[in-house]
Amino acid sequence: MLYYLFTYLQEALNFPGAGVFQYISFRAAMAVIVSLLISLIFGKRIISFFGKKTGG
Repeated sequence: MLYYLFTYLQEALNFPGAGVFQYISFRAAMAVIVSLLISLIFGKRIISFFGKKTGG
C-alpha cells in the first residue's frame, strides 16, 4: 500500500525521497525494523497472554 502511495507522490508531486520505496532492499530493511519494534513493544504481553492461555 505504501509503495503505491509513494509512487504516486513521486510521479504527481515530485516528492523528495519517495523514490526510495522502489528499492526492495529498503522495503526489506523497513520490514525488519518494524517487526523488531512490534516485538519489543508487544512481545512481553503476548508471551504472558499465551502463558495464561496454556495454564503456565
